[in-house]
Amino acid sequence: MAGQASSPFWSLSDGRAVVKESLPMTVSGLVFSPDGQWLATACNDETSLPGEVRLWNAQVWQPIGQPLRHTDGVSCLAFGLDSQIVTGTDNGHLRLWDGHTGAARGELARRLGGIGKLAVSPNGRWLAASFNYRQVQVWNLATREVLMPPILVQSALEVLGFAPDGRYLLTSAGDCASLWNLSPATNRLADLESTITRLAGVHVVRGALVPLTAAELAGQPQAP
Repeated sequence: MAGQASSPFWSLSDGRAVVKESLPMTVSGLVFSPDGQWLATACNDETSLPGEVRLWNAQVWQPIGQPLRHTDGVSCLAFGLDSQIVTGTDNGHLRLWDGHTGAARGELARRLGGIGKLAVSPNGRWLAASFNYRQVQVWNLATREVLMPPILVQSALEVLGFAPDGRYLLTSAGDCASLWNLSPATNRLADLESTITRLAGVHVVRGALVPLTAAELAGQPQAP
């Protein structure tokens, strides 16, 4: 959802607005917590750069605490481990927040380039973020470590998500959809390149993952 929200929440049972107050800024994203108890909305002021995130009690549709203030525009957000909130900004910052207290919990990355999409695995273990339209990075949310080299897609990324078991990441760009294996057993640096080339059909080029051409794929041995 994007745009000015005069009545931001609606009932599916009768089609009526359940919140009458308007949000003061343009809404750039929203996401429910995994348990459905909270809703987080990202808002930006079109007349100035800073944005904010607001938390709502999804049972009574009332705001919780103070807005999470940002120094740049908020482009996307997601819920992580233990009600942790992750926000991505137009200037390429990935920030962590305590959903219970609203306290800032540091940054995963900064100046990546504009962050377009965020996805958290169903078990809350992995975070994927797209940046610069064509690259995806994956982090371990518990350790805050980068899991693997950046994934490079051939055109502007449209879809980013995880498989239900959290072992695979899905990317879709243009007419190409790809599944990426995130199993730790396949991510040892010593055999990362050969494993990815054999199973996922990509090369590792200067630290980025580049899909093989049709001719290269035709010559690849089949995975066992």
